[in-house]
Amino acid sequence: MTSQLVQSVDPVDAIVIGAGPGGSVTAGRLAQLGRSALLLERRELPRFHIGESLLPSCMITLGQLGARARSQRSSGCAGPSTGSG
Repeated sequence: MTSQLVQSVDPVDAIVIGAGPGGSVTAGRLAQLGRSALLLERRELPRFHIGESLLPSCMITLGQLGARARSQRSSGCAGPSTGSG
């Protein structure tokens, strides 16, 4: 593991600790709202993860983040089925 000391003279609106799904979404949403954020992560990125499936309820958040269409294109999925099964 490598450590880096980053010195910043610019103030930020928020400090987000942890670059997992919650921290990444939080920092990204702050940026969309015009706020600055410092995202801190102790482990090196990218790290191994499994993400071959998403719950349908995640589509709302992905849409708000502007990532829904991209996630659907990359998976080849049009989203949750609305037909009769």
